[in-house]
Amino acid sequence: MNTVKIRTVSEVNRYINALMKDDFFLKRISVKGEVSNLNDYKRTPSGHIYFTLKDEAGGSEIPCAMWRSKRASGLKFTLQNGQQVVVSGSIEVYEAG
Repeated sequence: MNTVKIRTVSEVNRYINALMKDDFFLKRISVKGEVSNLNDYKRTPSGHIYFTLKDEAGGSEIPCAMWRSKRASGLKFTLQNGQQVVVSGSIEVYEAG
């Protein structure tokens, strides 16, 4: 008798995140796209930047986060919706969400 093991969301996210962290391609990557759904990071308590990077060619989207510490040292302009940007970093899964 074949039984299917049922996984929790946390188990799946943990597994996917582990795969991504070990993937050379995803550790240091630069991606070009259009900024959308930008939060008002100048007014948020955390100071983190959350936005979506859109690809007009394929209609794909990547949710993005830039931590306050990286923003302070790495962002030299005011980010705005509609801007074409190149973002560099690593692709990971936020296991809690």
